Amino acid sequence: MNIFKSLPTNTRTLLVLTLFSTLLVTACSDNPASSDDEHTDPEIIELVHDGEVIYEYSDITGEVTEHSHLHYHVGEEYLFEVHFLNEEGEHVHAEDLGEGYSLGWEIENTDILAIHQHDDNGQWEFHLEGMAEGGSKIQFLLNHGSGEDAHSHLETPATTQDDAIEFHIDADSDGEHEH
Repeated sequence: MNIFKSLPTNTRTLLVLTLFSTLLVTACSDNPASSDDEHTDPEIIELVHDGEVIYEYSDITGEVTEHSHLHYHVGEEYLFEVHFLNEEGEHVHAEDLGEGYSLGWEIENTDILAIHQHDDNGQWEFHLEGMAEGGSKIQFLLNHGSGEDAHSHLETPATTQDDAIEFHIDADSDGEHEH
């Protein structure tokens, strides 16, 4: 015996609509993209210059990979982009991070190099400027929040560590070169 068919038409309609509404509400509430509090934390940071990944740091392995060893020059500025990836290696876009994120850095020796962000560049771009000949380590941070609530979600190795990201500045300006 089919109980559903034995119900009056208006009761069946109400039952179907209730079931459909329940499924719809449940499906929407399980979607992490529908919540403003949800965001994707990246696990990998890439430093990209002229479309080429120069450095990559994985929070999963704790390793820095130098893909290309370039020297930069005193008095020159070089534009870098910062890309973030999740643990599957997929790009995490700025809108996926949520609000309140910013790029931070700690420079071992500011006499050798400086980092600037210009108004006409994006939030995830910076200029590396050679100040004097030599090498200096840099720690990059993906910061979230401000004031007492500020904290880092992703950090490359500190400038005091042997495996920190290091840039070399040459005194001459005969062009970038690889070793």
